[in-house]
Amino acid sequence: MVRLHLVRHCQSTWNSQGLIQGQQDPPLSVEGQAQAQAIGKRLHGEALGGIYASDLARSYDTAQAIAKSHGLLVVRDSDLRERAYGDWEGRRLVDLMANTADWEQHRHNPDWAPAGAENGHELFRRTQAALRRIVHRHDGQTVVVVMHGGGLRTYFCQIFGLSLEHYWQISVAHGSLSIVDWQDTDATLIAWSDTFHLSSIPAVSTIY
Repeated sequence: MVRLHLVRHCQSTWNSQGLIQGQQDPPLSVEGQAQAQAIGKRLHGEALGGIYASDLARSYDTAQAIAKSHGLLVVRDSDLRERAYGDWEGRRLVDLMANTADWEQHRHNPDWAPAGAENGHELFRRTQAALRRIVHRHDGQTVVVVMHGGGLRTYFCQIFGLSLEHYWQISVAHGSLSIVDWQDTDATLIAWSDTFHLSSIPAVSTIY
């Protein structure tokens, strides 16, 4: 059995501006840096066998804040990246939401994708392959994995027995901690999108 501490990266500058990031690489915002310090303190006392993150700065820098007190190097894995959003990357979320037809396709049809983007199934396969590799390396250990909202939503759809059509009904907050015990092909959810450690940080309103 492997215990996964699944952390969504902390708020980035593009999150705070309402911009679609995909695989673009903005840094953490000031609020995001405070969130990263808070999740680092939350996990300070955990006995960790490894810390993994996507290679994008908002994920890697969140993981670095956790790794500081554990004497561990953060292992970067590009398969943990956010969904590639193609032509949507860098655009304002409110503008995309105004195009009702495309936005509704994005929300409810995992086979659909903007030009040059991944669809929901492709995102799920890529991030699940990364998680399986990590689990196979760390039997009997606790591991931190810092990911993005897209990959976490698809994974929780699987845990909750939902199809990917329900992707947008899954909320995972920036800087949150979810805990999953993974044994063979079974997963037991221990905690989901826990943000207690962020309670002293002013709330930030972001959709992505």
